[in-house]
Amino acid sequence: MEGSVNTLQQRLPLFLAQDEALRKVFFRGQDVALHMAACLLFSRTDKTDLPLEEAADRIRRTPLCFDEAAAELLPLLTVTLATAQDWDRMLYRMQTAFRVLGEVFIPSARLVLPAAALAESSVPTEEFDDYAKRIFTIFEEVHRAHPILTGYEDLGVFTLYALYETDDMDVIAHAEAYAERLDDDYFFRNSVQALGHALAFHGNVEEACTRTKQLDEAAKSVKINLRKGSLPTVLAPFVLLDIPPSTFIKRFIETDAYLSKTDAFSALILSAKERQLFTAMAIAADALHAITPETEQQYAFMAAMYSVTGFHAADSTGHVPV
Repeated sequence: MEGSVNTLQQRLPLFLAQDEALRKVFFRGQDVALHMAACLLFSRTDKTDLPLEEAADRIRRTPLCFDEAAAELLPLLTVTLATAQDWDRMLYRMQTAFRVLGEVFIPSARLVLPAAALAESSVPTEEFDDYAKRIFTIFEEVHRAHPILTGYEDLGVFTLYALYETDDMDVIAHAEAYAERLDDDYFFRNSVQALGHALAFHGNVEEACTRTKQLDEAAKSVKINLRKGSLPTVLAPFVLLDIPPSTFIKRFIETDAYLSKTDAFSALILSAKERQLFTAMAIAADALHAITPETEQQYAFMAAMYSVTGFHAADSTGHVPV
């Protein structure tokens, strides 16, 4: 994994080219969703000439994009479609998943996140209804434990739980254990919840929480604040991959310095806080580039991204309780 992390500096120009391709299709006001989509794209392909504009146009003409909140997530959905081998099939799966989720949950734009996750999975479309019900069961259990913190923006993560096919109660217990273990004003509470969701793929609570705090302490020693905004959420891949704190910090400093000097990441377009979020995601995407999608780490990385993206696309209250 060390070697993979060390290739990031060479891959950054490609990453920026992919991000620029997304920017030509979408508004500047969707920066966070754009960068999450770029990270997903970066971890899956080396191409920069994907037909993103055509993919975006096809999604815009479907029920998947029916309000501003859904439009916020359009970049992520576009990357999902543009990287698919069969566009018609993927779009059909997205629409089918969205419809069955709407029959189980209160219809909401937030359902586009679990719809995308289901569409990308290997689950047959005729089983989407069963998975929608399972996602709702997980949602209700976690919602009962944290009624204030848990809302529709978490559904992308809960979908990955369902797809991972771990016992529901085990997943819920792990997620709650992580949130409780870290919830000591150590991070912002919403970020603790999201981090707990992603870390639930790791079986040892104490070990993972210790690694999390080691990463944070290493960052503080060089004046990097990983508690800003949604940055805690993306610590999950580094914890699960057991990347040494010193390696992570070195990559973070070098990558953030590189991005801060590029036009696309100037202060006029992306704040330092969001640029650092993008930096962390870029490092994780590169580290996971060679890992097969079936691994726990890949699921956790996607869980972190879906959670961060969903959090930024949530309404003004941040939550839409059932």
